[in-house]
Amino acid sequence: MPRSPGLMPLEPSFDIFLFAVVGEDRRGVPVSVLSILARSNIDPWEEAASLARLPRTTAADRLAGLITAVPDGIEGSACPETTASRLVKLLPHASIAIDHPFATMARTTTMQFPAVSARSRVAAILLCAALIASLVYVVSSSEPDTQTGHTAEAAITSPTDR
Repeated sequence: MPRSPGLMPLEPSFDIFLFAVVGEDRRGVPVSVLSILARSNIDPWEEAASLARLPRTTAADRLAGLITAVPDGIEGSACPETTASRLVKLLPHASIAIDHPFATMARTTTMQFPAVSARSRVAAILLCAALIASLVYVVSSSEPDTQTGHTAEAAITSPTDR
């Protein structure tokens, strides 16, 4: 799959379509549209958006081809064309698939925020650790000594300085 779902927001309007059960595999495990697309090495959300923009019959034909081409096959499914026609009805209208704010945000976000290198992340973590250590030192050195009531700085001075 070309894009990692963790990097871009997932389109929730496709959930009903993507999680719809198509049939079962040979072990009796339910197979969803999402798993069919993943097994075919196709990004599920991109494909759902693409299918939503197509006319229903064209989308159904394309999905039927994907169902037929599943590597291990699907049992308990009706004819792939009938199943695809049923599933395509679960897709949102094309205007939702194209104009949804998540889709726009996903396109602009990848351009605005370049990837951060591992070196930069390590440097940021070390900087944060140094700041926290400094803060702990400052706070602990300015706390009053519980036995004498003096601060730690006063306890460090020699008795002759008093």
